[in-house]
Amino acid sequence: MRQFGLSWHFTWVCRNTPVELSPKELDRLRALSLWDDTGDIRLVCRTFGVSRATLYRWRACFDPRDLNSLKERSRRPHRLRSPKWPPFLIEAVERLRGKYPRWGNHKL
Repeated sequence: MRQFGLSWHFTWVCRNTPVELSPKELDRLRALSLWDDTGDIRLVCRTFGVSRATLYRWRACFDPRDLNSLKERSRRPHRLRSPKWPPFLIEAVERLRGKYPRWGNHKL
Protein backbone atom coordinates (compact mmCIF):
# COMPACT_ATOMS: atom_id res chain seq x y z
CA MET A 1 0.00 0.00 0.00
CA ARG A 2 1.40 3.38 -0.98
CA GLN A 3 0.58 6.53 0.99
CA PHE A 4 0.55 10.00 -0.43
CA GLY A 5 1.03 13.16 1.60
CA LEU A 6 2.12 16.72 1.35
CA SER A 7 5.73 17.57 0.75
CA TRP A 8 7.79 18.91 3.64
CA HIS A 9 7.76 22.31 1.89
CA PHE A 10 4.07 22.70 2.63
CA THR A 11 4.48 21.96 6.31
CA TRP A 12 7.24 24.59 6.52
CA VAL A 13 4.95 27.15 4.87
CA CYS A 14 2.12 26.31 7.26
CA ARG A 15 4.36 26.69 10.30
CA ASN A 16 5.82 30.00 9.16
CA THR A 17 2.78 32.16 8.58
CA PRO A 18 3.31 35.71 7.33
CA VAL A 19 4.26 38.12 10.10
CA GLU A 20 2.81 41.60 10.27
CA LEU A 21 5.41 44.06 11.50
CA SER A 22 4.70 47.33 13.25
CA PRO A 23 6.39 50.54 12.03
CA LYS A 24 8.99 50.26 14.80
CA GLU A 25 9.87 46.71 13.76
CA LEU A 26 10.04 47.73 10.09
CA ASP A 27 12.52 50.45 11.05
CA ARG A 28 14.65 47.86 12.82
CA LEU A 29 14.62 45.68 9.73
CA ARG A 30 15.51 48.64 7.50
CA ALA A 31 18.35 49.66 9.81
CA LEU A 32 19.81 46.16 9.86
CA SER A 33 19.52 45.79 6.10
CA LEU A 34 21.14 49.22 5.51
CA TRP A 35 23.98 48.22 7.84
CA ASP A 36 24.37 44.94 5.97
CA ASP A 37 24.37 46.68 2.57
CA THR A 38 26.70 49.58 3.37
CA GLY A 39 28.71 48.31 6.33
CA ASP A 40 28.75 51.87 7.68
CA ILE A 41 27.45 51.81 11.24
CA ARG A 42 27.81 55.59 11.72
CA LEU A 43 25.50 56.23 8.76
CA VAL A 44 22.87 53.86 10.15
CA CYS A 45 23.09 55.42 13.62
CA ARG A 46 22.63 58.92 12.24
CA THR A 47 19.84 57.89 9.86
CA PHE A 48 17.72 56.04 12.40
CA GLY A 49 18.71 58.01 15.51
CA VAL A 50 19.86 55.05 17.58
CA SER A 51 23.09 54.26 19.38
CA ARG A 52 25.68 51.70 18.33
CA ALA A 53 24.86 49.57 21.35
CA THR A 54 21.23 49.41 20.25
CA LEU A 55 22.20 48.32 16.74
CA TYR A 56 24.51 45.63 18.08
CA ARG A 57 21.73 44.39 20.38
CA TRP A 58 19.25 44.28 17.48
CA ARG A 59 21.73 42.36 15.35
CA ALA A 60 22.43 39.87 18.13
CA CYS A 61 18.72 39.11 18.55
CA PHE A 62 17.84 39.12 14.83
CA ASP A 63 17.19 35.81 13.09
CA PRO A 64 16.66 36.24 9.31
CA ARG A 65 14.46 33.14 9.17
CA ASP A 66 12.15 34.41 11.94
CA LEU A 67 10.89 38.00 11.65
CA ASN A 68 9.30 37.69 15.09
CA SER A 69 12.80 38.19 16.44
CA LEU A 70 12.43 41.90 15.57
CA LYS A 71 9.61 42.33 18.07
CA GLU A 72 10.35 44.09 21.32
CA ARG A 73 10.62 41.76 24.28
CA SER A 74 9.36 42.34 27.78
CA ARG A 75 11.77 44.01 30.19
CA ARG A 76 10.10 42.52 33.23
CA PRO A 77 12.49 40.51 35.41
CA HIS A 78 12.16 36.75 35.27
CA ARG A 79 12.34 36.45 39.05
CA LEU A 80 10.42 38.79 41.31
CA ARG A 81 11.09 39.20 44.99
CA SER A 82 8.45 37.77 47.28
CA PRO A 83 7.44 39.62 50.44
CA LYS A 84 9.40 38.54 53.52
CA TRP A 85 7.32 40.18 56.23
CA PRO A 86 4.65 38.15 58.04
CA PRO A 87 1.07 39.50 57.73
CA PHE A 88 0.77 40.56 61.41
CA LEU A 89 3.79 42.88 61.05
CA ILE A 90 2.34 44.47 57.91
CA GLU A 91 -0.93 45.14 59.74
CA ALA A 92 0.91 46.66 62.71
CA VAL A 93 2.88 49.03 60.46
CA GLU A 94 -0.30 50.05 58.62
CA ARG A 95 -2.02 50.78 61.96
CA LEU A 96 0.92 52.93 63.11
CA ARG A 97 1.05 54.77 59.77
CA GLY A 98 -2.65 55.53 60.07
CA LYS A 99 -2.22 56.78 63.64
CA TYR A 100 1.06 58.72 63.03
CA PRO A 101 1.22 59.64 59.31
CA ARG A 102 4.29 61.88 59.69
CA TRP A 103 6.52 59.19 61.17
CA GLY A 104 9.28 57.92 58.87
CA ASN A 105 10.82 54.49 58.32
CA HIS A 106 13.33 54.76 61.18
CA LYS A 107 10.79 55.74 63.77
CA LEU A 108 8.35 53.03 62.79
